[in-house]
Amino acid sequence: MLKIDMTEENKTISPPTPASPADKPTETTFPPPPAVVNDFNTQFKDKLTELRGQANETRQKKARENLDKIMEYALKTQKVVNDDVERITGVKDAQATKYLNTLVKQGKLVKFGKTANIFYKPASLPR
Repeated sequence: MLKIDMTEENKTISPPTPASPADKPTETTFPPPPAVVNDFNTQFKDKLTELRGQANETRQKKARENLDKIMEYALKTQKVVNDDVERITGVKDAQATKYLNTLVKQGKLVKFGKTANIFYKPASLPR
């Protein structure tokens, strides 16, 4: 331990004394968790995996519905732009672009234009 003598005549700091084996902190070992805790952890992980799967299915279903809405609109109007997709589906600009690019990759839409004034037409129509 570090000893400090703060009396007026002797303001010195003495070095720490070597610790005795009794002063050393002992390592605490804990028993293994009971089976109840392990069962809870397993059940929790299983439920979490199930909920993630349901959430992914819901997202995929919504994306398919939105892609169908976009194609329906494109076939009806013969032309679709990013702003139309945002309005029809209620998604933001980046997601609208992803939807349109997906439909282009699937061969359902054809992209026209560069950087500005980009529009898409159904692939089945003559260009």
